[in-house]
Amino acid sequence: MEAAEAKVQKVLEGSKQFMVPHYQRPYSWIEKQWEVLWKDLIELTHEPEAKPHFLGSIVTAPARSIPEGVEKRLLIDGQQRLTTLMILLTLLRDRATALGNGKLADRIGDLITNRHEDGSDRYKLLPTQGETASDGDRDAFVALIQGQTPTSTSGILAARNYFRNKLLRTDAPLPEDLFKTVVAKLTMGSTSMMIVTLVHPVVLATIGYGSRHGVALGLAACVGLVTADATESTVSGLGSAWPGAVLTTCALALLPAVALLARPMSALRRSMALVDDFEASLDPRRGLEAVCADLVERVRSRTQADVVALVLPSPLGAPAMLASRTEGCFRVKADVHSGIETLLTHAPAYPVSHADRHRWGLRDVTRAWTADLLPQKLTGDLKELARTLGVRSLHIVPLTRYARPHGHVVVGYRTQRLSQSDLTALANAAPEMLRVVEQAALVDLLQEESAGHERARIGRDLHDSAIQPYLALKYAVESVALRVSPDNPARAEIDMLTELVNGEVAALRELISALRTGSTHGESTLVPAVRRQVKRFSTLFGIHVELDCPATLPTTRAVANSLLHMVNEVLNNIRRHTMARHVSVKLSAESQNIRLVVRDNGGTVRGLPAEDFNPTSLTERAAELGGFLTISRPDDLNTELVIQIPF
Repeated sequence: MEAAEAKVQKVLEGSKQFMVPHYQRPYSWIEKQWEVLWKDLIELTHEPEAKPHFLGSIVTAPARSIPEGVEKRLLIDGQQRLTTLMILLTLLRDRATALGNGKLADRIGDLITNRHEDGSDRYKLLPTQGETASDGDRDAFVALIQGQTPTSTSGILAARNYFRNKLLRTDAPLPEDLFKTVVAKLTMGSTSMMIVTLVHPVVLATIGYGSRHGVALGLAACVGLVTADATESTVSGLGSAWPGAVLTTCALALLPAVALLARPMSALRRSMALVDDFEASLDPRRGLEAVCADLVERVRSRTQADVVALVLPSPLGAPAMLASRTEGCFRVKADVHSGIETLLTHAPAYPVSHADRHRWGLRDVTRAWTADLLPQKLTGDLKELARTLGVRSLHIVPLTRYARPHGHVVVGYRTQRLSQSDLTALANAAPEMLRVVEQAALVDLLQEESAGHERARIGRDLHDSAIQPYLALKYAVESVALRVSPDNPARAEIDMLTELVNGEVAALRELISALRTGSTHGESTLVPAVRRQVKRFSTLFGIHVELDCPATLPTTRAVANSLLHMVNEVLNNIRRHTMARHVSVKLSAESQNIRLVVRDNGGTVRGLPAEDFNPTSLTERAAELGGFLTISRPDDLNTELVIQIPF
């Protein structure tokens, strides 16, 4: 960056000193560079109308602040070209003195030395100091300024010999003509190191956080630079510093506008990083729900959002996953899922942003990624969605394939942040998100079909083998019943045994039928199986069981089988460990959960509160299904067990 382009005379005039830091390399230009510079000088000297020639930039930083005297600056970059110019000016001074042109020699002397200073402050350039006097640039340069021939091995001696030979040639331009060319037709860019230091923060703030943050940081930097330049000008008495400061601040203030040109590339890089993250960490073989959970967590982490929701179509049985900064990741309930889908009904097939702003806000509340008009009802729906998620601003990115919607990604912030780069990155990464989700859904479908075929095979095997002994038992019991007269005292028990065997055979047939059809739903199996289990328990053990349940319960076959085992284990625990004569069993569906409540009157029969116990196997089985078990005494006497399992 060039804060200002000035002629050589402007760069060198005044009481100042350029100090080459010790870490810089020594003077290293050779004849190749000297030849180019000399040819440019000859060409500019012979063509009076030629435009000024830009020699290059120098970068400086303040060395130290002093109340008065020489202004000292570290020469960070450009020491080779500045040293070469000082060598040439020194030789021009000596040549003018030899030709009797003392006025020209004095003018040149004012540019290469601080005439009224003593010691090292007298020299406007202080090159690096070598380890010994024979190899240091500083001693050679000082000797040259003093009109002596350098004795060190520094490259400055070689440069002095080259330009001295050129000036002594008969066809060489006059010293005054060369001097005018050097000071008037050669320009250099003088840049403060502070400018270079401030460029990167302003540019990065603009790219990463938007033009508003970049402008704010740029203006703050401008104020600091103006203050510093004004102080420096007052101290050193250089009133001419203000024009350069104004140009510097203008250039720094325009940096955010320039940095905005890099934002599309920044958004592309963010999209590629997001896609790479998906490809590296999301394994569709884990299944749809696990992949969706990982996806929303990674999107939330990448965007630094407060809430991220992945809303897939509920009619297809797909989940709606939500990741929150405070509550973690979870699957939302069916009613919430349906409500979010309703609010997204009017969302277009392109990304949109929404923010709850004050009425005097300068931007629209809802903005589209394209120039298309938004539905009128959309703003109200998105405002309600933001309130539902507990945020103030939203990015809505649709997941589409062949112009058909397959869900939405909702990114929410609790502030009024609406970053276009975030929205662009998410929109570019949306096809990859949908690809991963579709692959995970396909894996689930393949697993379900494979399990269905395996169940059907097992069902056929059971029908051909396991059910046959039960059928033989059924026929044997029925045969015995036919041979026993109705008035025989044993006939009642035989009839009861016949009913139990027929019930078990019917249940086994129903199970095999479900296995052979590959059905995974348990609505039609749970309630009848529980009714048979309760009736059999009451008949065998004489404990009255009151069952309260609907005709069907929405659940899977796996959950239905587990609940049937739980009912059987609870009833057996009551029989073995209590004196209860009455048990109430209630099955119900509440808020996407199956709720089993079992209560006995063992405390009433005993006359004392039931003893404490912990059914470990029941607790573990409920936890495996994602549910929980609680035990309490609502009347401080009898025990009530509650099992709740999601379906």
